[in-house]
Amino acid sequence: MAQEMLLNIVRTSLRRKSTDLDQLELVPLIEAAKADLSAAGVERINDYDPMVQAAVMLYVRWVIERDTQMRSVYERVKNGMALNGKYRA
Repeated sequence: MAQEMLLNIVRTSLRRKSTDLDQLELVPLIEAAKADLSAAGVERINDYDPMVQAAVMLYVRWVIERDTQMRSVYERVKNGMALNGKYRA
């Protein structure tokens, strides 16, 4: 349920209506974004948290669109979350 919601958020941010590539492309990128957040020190990754949603959306858009500005914003959000006690265990 939560993964489906996150998938819909990402798909909407990419302006995609088709679900054809969800399992091949979007789901692995969503999982990669969560792994990257975890590696940075974000210990509490809740799919319903707006910051997690924003970070995942930025990560996926950066990778798919190869947009360096998205990468920069994603890195700032990720670093902010890693430093925030709310996202630590």
